[in-house]
Amino acid sequence: MSGPFTRIVNFFYEVGGARRRPRNWEQAIGAPMANVAEHTYRVQMLAIYLAQAEGADPKEAAFIALWHDGEEIRTGDLTPFQRVYGQMDGEKAFADSVAGTPLEDLGNTAFKAYKTRDTLTAQCVKDADILDTVFELMELKASGNRYPTHPGVAEVLKLKQKKYYTATARALHDAVTAEGAPSPWDWFLLGDSTFKRGTYGQ
Repeated sequence: MSGPFTRIVNFFYEVGGARRRPRNWEQAIGAPMANVAEHTYRVQMLAIYLAQAEGADPKEAAFIALWHDGEEIRTGDLTPFQRVYGQMDGEKAFADSVAGTPLEDLGNTAFKAYKTRDTLTAQCVKDADILDTVFELMELKASGNRYPTHPGVAEVLKLKQKKYYTATARALHDAVTAEGAPSPWDWFLLGDSTFKRGTYGQ
């Protein structure tokens, strides 16, 4: 195929690869975790919430969040163990990914904003990126996986708590990890439903 749409068609096929890119958590512990595309979705939602709460731009936060892990389609997501032995050139991977597409300038601007984090909006996106992993660890714990109860994970959570840029992210982290915090299923089991109304099956 050749023509004006060739490059953008190839780009969108590449973007679809995010659904097949495992993140480092799954590589390290062998449990089913969100892939790059799934991770990005909740990061966007969290970024919108944090930006609104902190007085930043929610729409810009969502846009930056959409691109924040874009390089991982080409590089994969190295575990902290693997990073000891080498680093991927994520900036080059991302730049090459969008090069020659109509989205090149938009993508590079958003990606640079996320990596430099010199605006409150971009900082909200980074906080959202961290928070998504905390939510996922709590989901894993609720499902009976023993990994989140390992003492090393407690240290990781303490480290994450110190890395937040915003007060809203720190407060949400505490709400998710506190004793007696909502379970990952409360939204379904305790919310309005035909079960609660007694009309299930009618």
